Amino acid sequence: METSVIIRTKNEKEYLENVLIMLEQQTYQDFEIIIIDDHSCDETLNIAKKHHCKVIAIPEGRFSHPYSCNLGAEYARGKYLVYLNGHSIPISKKFLEEGLKNFEDKKVAGVYSSVIAHEDGTFTDKILYNISGYTIGMVKYRVRKNRVGLLGTTNAIIRKDLWRQYRFNENINGGWGGEDSDWALHFMNLGYEIIHDPKVKVRHSHHLKFRDFLWQIGNWRKMNMGVDVPEKQRRNI
Repeated sequence: METSVIIRTKNEKEYLENVLIMLEQQTYQDFEIIIIDDHSCDETLNIAKKHHCKVIAIPEGRFSHPYSCNLGAEYARGKYLVYLNGHSIPISKKFLEEGLKNFEDKKVAGVYSSVIAHEDGTFTDKILYNISGYTIGMVKYRVRKNRVGLLGTTNAIIRKDLWRQYRFNENINGGWGGEDSDWALHFMNLGYEIIHDPKVKVRHSHHLKFRDFLWQIGNWRKMNMGVDVPEKQRRNI
């Protein structure tokens, strides 16, 4: 098994079927799908079963973003770990093929892309995500410094051998964000490269109003600067 696609879910019936259909239509097919589920109570698990996914339940009370990423990696058989959310829909049938090509360069540790909004996303989603997603987000480049969204596990691919060396840090911000950027920066400091590649772009939305979006961006920036965000503010990140 060359690749493991790890999808984090909690009540994702609205989008999960479309995520799995796009994966089934990929030009590259040497992969398994692992669903890491946080006690969904809708049709999420039935959809996963219908598409023959391996389902791993997060133990009661253990959810955090880095914990779910690490849990998926522990069960993964692939040498590459592809992270998606249950509402992150690849826009291309070459999402996996093109993303994995980057690892022909042995200095590449991870690959990711900015996102564009779902068609039913809020006006704020469409304006703010799509402005970046359709401008600088269409450019492939090597990341030179820390930035908001760096290697976001909304849609990212990393090497499992490097994950074994340095797991996602479950202590950052109480597990509510920043672990993906921390992982990327760890390996950038060791001389590895992180690639922004628009060919791994997905549709993804938080369905936020403008005020909430600015609040969220502010918290992400604090996390990237190593500033702890109060727990009551983390839960909607």
